[in-house]
Amino acid sequence: MSTQGTARVDTSPHTNNTQPFHSLPIVRITIAWALGLLLGSQLPHPAAWPIAATVALLFVCIALLTRRPRPFITALAMVCITLAAATWWQVRQTQPAHHISNYTTAHPRLVDMSGSITAEPRIHTPDDTDPAHQQPATVFTLRTHTLHTPSGDHPTSGLVDIYLPFADTRLKSHQHIRVQGFLRPLQHPANPGQPDYTTYKVRRGILASCTLHARTAWQHLDETSHLSPLTQRRDNWTQATHRSLQHGYTDTANPKAVALLDAILLGIRSSDLTEIYDAFRRTGIAHLLAISGLHVGVLAFGVWFLAALLIPNPRWALVTAGLVVGLYLLAVPWRIPIIRAGFITSAYCLLSATGRRPDPRALLALIALLLLVARPTDLFDAGFQLSFGIVAALICFTTPVSNYLWPQRLFQEHQTLFTRLRRTFADYLAVSIIAFLVAMPIIAYHFQMISPLAIAMSVLTFPLVAVVLWLGLAKIAIGTVSASLGSLLATPLLALASLFVRIVEAADRLGTAIDLPKPTPLWTVAALAIVIALLQGRFYKRTAALAACVALSTAWLVLPHTALLQPDPPALTARMLAVGAGSCYVIQSQDETWLFDCGSSSYPQIGSRTVAPALQALGITQIDTLVISHADTDHYSGVLELTDHIPAARIVTTQHMLDNDSRATQRLLAGLRDRDIPIQVITTGWQTQLAHAQVRAIWPPAQNNYKEDNDRSIVLAIDVAGRRLLLTGDIQQQAMTDMLAANLDLRADFTDLPHHGAFPPAAVDWLRAVQPAVVLQSCNLKRLQHDPWQDHLHNIDRYTTPQHGMVTLQIMHDGKFDLTGFRKPLIAK
Repeated sequence: MSTQGTARVDTSPHTNNTQPFHSLPIVRITIAWALGLLLGSQLPHPAAWPIAATVALLFVCIALLTRRPRPFITALAMVCITLAAATWWQVRQTQPAHHISNYTTAHPRLVDMSGSITAEPRIHTPDDTDPAHQQPATVFTLRTHTLHTPSGDHPTSGLVDIYLPFADTRLKSHQHIRVQGFLRPLQHPANPGQPDYTTYKVRRGILASCTLHARTAWQHLDETSHLSPLTQRRDNWTQATHRSLQHGYTDTANPKAVALLDAILLGIRSSDLTEIYDAFRRTGIAHLLAISGLHVGVLAFGVWFLAALLIPNPRWALVTAGLVVGLYLLAVPWRIPIIRAGFITSAYCLLSATGRRPDPRALLALIALLLLVARPTDLFDAGFQLSFGIVAALICFTTPVSNYLWPQRLFQEHQTLFTRLRRTFADYLAVSIIAFLVAMPIIAYHFQMISPLAIAMSVLTFPLVAVVLWLGLAKIAIGTVSASLGSLLATPLLALASLFVRIVEAADRLGTAIDLPKPTPLWTVAALAIVIALLQGRFYKRTAALAACVALSTAWLVLPHTALLQPDPPALTARMLAVGAGSCYVIQSQDETWLFDCGSSSYPQIGSRTVAPALQALGITQIDTLVISHADTDHYSGVLELTDHIPAARIVTTQHMLDNDSRATQRLLAGLRDRDIPIQVITTGWQTQLAHAQVRAIWPPAQNNYKEDNDRSIVLAIDVAGRRLLLTGDIQQQAMTDMLAANLDLRADFTDLPHHGAFPPAAVDWLRAVQPAVVLQSCNLKRLQHDPWQDHLHNIDRYTTPQHGMVTLQIMHDGKFDLTGFRKPLIAK
């Protein structure tokens, strides 16, 4: 995407950076340090890296004493820095003996500990559209310092995620508290398609979580001893700016607009932001919700422009911009993009005011190096990679790409108002294109999706974002002096934010986001190499080569996940998804896909946040039959939102489900009618073919007068290759007793434990009649803490979702089977 060569780029008035990016010494040091962190993470040898670093340093000293050529000494120094970084990685990953993670066990453990809240707690409000999840929750991170035991108090360290299954507004940032709850180690995703938040948290130093089950399970302690005066002043400033921003909002203000303003102006993430985050993500502009270089740059430009109009001396205008950015940093959370953008902007303004124009590339590399020294794990974070990768690309390639879109010579020959506007628009468009191209492989790797609308949405929404930022920051500045004057800006600010939300939601309804299979790290590096080559102009007049590279990278990404390269499929694949206290089974044979239930009382929006991503990751784009076993919300709460993502051809359920008059069930049935999804009612004796498998309903009978919805559950027997899988819904005492009295053939090789592992009096007789070799249990961890089944499952293998995540059962055509778990291998026979 270059023009006639690199000469134009180097002589352009838009840049004076003639030295190649990688030749700057600080850039080389940063690259060597990052490479060392990568080696240290992939090759964990705590003793080897320090020895190697010491030897390399010795060679550097010898080379200096013997006056070796400078390139040789430089290369040795880079090797030494790389080995030192690998050593530093090992040092930072070693936890001290008193770390809180050393007190965790496989099962939750009751602990009593004290610490301070690191940031403002987040309160998640229930979603009115989710019938199974009506309970708010409070989440925050605790920096621990004392573990209280019967034998005495013990010092400890480390961060713990605290979860309260209720809203508690008494908790505040930096409070010193004591908590009593159940401690457990963090777990990786239980299903495919879910973001690995655990890895992100571990890299932030959070290695455990703790659940408090009562409002009295925490106590407020004296906080004067651990809050420094600087921290108190910063907290006061942060609270003052937030009050200034929200002053003047009415009770009827759009909560989405309020959440948007909190996010893009002060970096505050509220529960209302969750409702619009997915829309921003699918349209490719989720980065606007996190304060970054864009926000800080717009702020600095606005302050500088206003100061330049009021202050005759241009240097003092730059100083003013730098100081305002510094004050802004004190009011917002210190996340990587904010720190990077704030320090670069402030340093650039202040140094420029002294007459020294710093090289932005060197500043960027220096800040990256300092961050990686302080927090080595940030190297693997999407935020770090996107932040520094995009900014580095903008520094290097904005001018040549802009010149490609609107040649510089045309601007120099005709400097009119129109050409100036066109020059500005070309720069603006170049920034959007570069940011999209560089971010695309990184986003594909971390989030498995891309949005073709990203460039258009960035171009369309940037003016609106700039106005919202300037108006919002003006409101904060004026409001800190006079709250009544600042409140005058509340109405136009909320109107602009509401317009912004409507634009994004309208674009999201177009449904252009593309879900991708999980790329490999090597593919991501190769895709970035193609992007860099494109921006460098390597493909200028080489369209065929560019097309070939894009085609090869696309084939590399897609082909390994197609049926052409897959082994012979089994006769039947059954997957028990991990949905907490709920149920969702995915049954596949040949090209047909069935779902048995889709609901949870543990997690909100289970259909869109858990089941749909899992099915998409498994390559499932159509549900042929969705069975709803009975009228309990933990078995159908995610059906509607799932069918909005993945279409279902039909619903199979019971007559009692249609006759149920509960609000949640009626909402479900109305939603299915609105989506034109046909509903079929079945009873005992119904049967059909599922490709290679025979499916038969053995419960419920057509005529029944059971008091409990659970006893009316559908029970399916699926026979294939001489094996049988039994899916039982929530059948309980009466249904089990009547099945046994009717002498039904209940024998099965595999079965799920009814009602998530409940144990009615007839359970033992029922288990004896089924005679399974393997039992599956979809439940939450609390169910396993009081487990009456464990004394009755002798010589029977049991696999549970809390322990193993999603469990996959594959039955081959010869009757052999494999069982695997998403978290770790289980068994093969």
